[in-house]
Amino acid sequence: MQQAKTLEHFRHNFIVNVLDGGFFGLGMGFASFVTVIPLFVNSLTDSTVIIGLIVSIHTVGWQLPQVLTSSRVARMKVYRPMVMAMTIHERWPFLGLAIVAALIPIIGIPAALVFA
Repeated sequence: MQQAKTLEHFRHNFIVNVLDGGFFGLGMGFASFVTVIPLFVNSLTDSTVIIGLIVSIHTVGWQLPQVLTSSRVARMKVYRPMVMAMTIHERWPFLGLAIVAALIPIIGIPAALVFA
């Protein structure tokens, strides 16, 4: 019975997951933390320290939540709610960067550096 229910939703889940991965990859291409974001920050400031911190902040932001939540996740019987919550947090920064980039003429470069 469980297998029939799984197969019933397989096509929809497959399509949605492929689209999600594709759009996430597209977003990562536009906001690459190795090339595009440092170039964006370089257009706002000449500080090499700030530009150099981008990769470090990305690494800490990627690894720290996993370290802090690993014991809780290991005890969970159902992972889906946690995965959905973490997926939302993973994608919000890209929207934030787009908004900051659009608002640079209004908020100014120093504020944009703080928000970016």
